[in-house]
Amino acid sequence: MNLANFVLANYNLIMKKITILTLIAIFFVSIASFAQGVTTSAISGRVLDSTGALPGANIIATHVPTGTVYGAVTDFDGFYRLTNLRPGGPYNVVVSYVGFEDYTLNGFS
Repeated sequence: MNLANFVLANYNLIMKKITILTLIAIFFVSIASFAQGVTTSAISGRVLDSTGALPGANIIATHVPTGTVYGAVTDFDGFYRLTNLRPGGPYNVVVSYVGFEDYTLNGFS
């Protein structure tokens, strides 16, 4: 049996498979297009004192309109990153570290 005869004999089966694969492809493309509309924001920075970085400092950001709270801890070099925050603001940001007074920044946008 050559290829032409095989295609003619199995035309309906081949068309069903092509249709199913096409529908699956359209489904995944549509999901990907919806994911493009997601918008988030981030806050990043570094916590330092007069001697250098403060690893392990706590950073808490509160989204004022909704009360949603986000948190992070600084790494060994004092850097932090709060990701997937609600866009806009304002935020109240509190930085705390053992042995230091808390630092508060209200209305951060």
